[in-house]
Amino acid sequence: MDVELNRDAKRIVSDWLADLNAALEARAPDRVGALFRPDADWRDIVALTRTIETVSDRAEVARRLVDTAAASGASGFAIDPERYPPRDVERAGEPCVEAILTFQTAIGTGAGIVRLKRSDCRAGAAQAWTLLTSLESLRGHEEETIIEKAEVPAFERDFHGPNWLDRRREASRYADRDPAVLIVGGGHAGITAAARLKALGVEALVVDRMARIGDNWRKRYHG
Repeated sequence: MDVELNRDAKRIVSDWLADLNAALEARAPDRVGALFRPDADWRDIVALTRTIETVSDRAEVARRLVDTAAASGASGFAIDPERYPPRDVERAGEPCVEAILTFQTAIGTGAGIVRLKRSDCRAGAAQAWTLLTSLESLRGHEEETIIEKAEVPAFERDFHGPNWLDRRREASRYADRDPAVLIVGGGHAGITAAARLKALGVEALVVDRMARIGDNWRKRYHG
């Protein structure tokens, strides 16, 4: 039974995505709107809107999706073959078909999740209840892996030259260049963003009004 449900879930999502791609390519808000429930919500994390934004209601979701997809070059929405396949789940007490997606934009690769209420699918009019899109990676700045790092030649010891700390201090001065990204605030979010950008090979400078990393928490909570 589970196998049949999974096959059915994959068919439902595949058909929905084919209609979505065609509607976005045609830049037709009415066709996009028909693929969403009246109470639909779409949350985007940088991928299409270049910000973190939540859009609610069918008409507004359709309008914003068409506009931002055209501006960002978002296309090729598909089931991600590398992730867990479409499946039946329960979300907020509602039986749903859920799928993890992948897509492309002009600057990188995106990831997403779509949920369709199973009751709509049985009625033969599959409509998305919620859609999440996020920017997963930047083209030309693919994230390093442990294997790739392991293939880097071993560090050559030079006891007379600058050590790691010397090089780190010199790099952080940005004396001969500017960082690609300026991060204001060295809290959890700022440090996490800097670490991810470093893994992508993007130079980032973190500035904070506190003297040390973690002071925004250290000086706020006794614990």
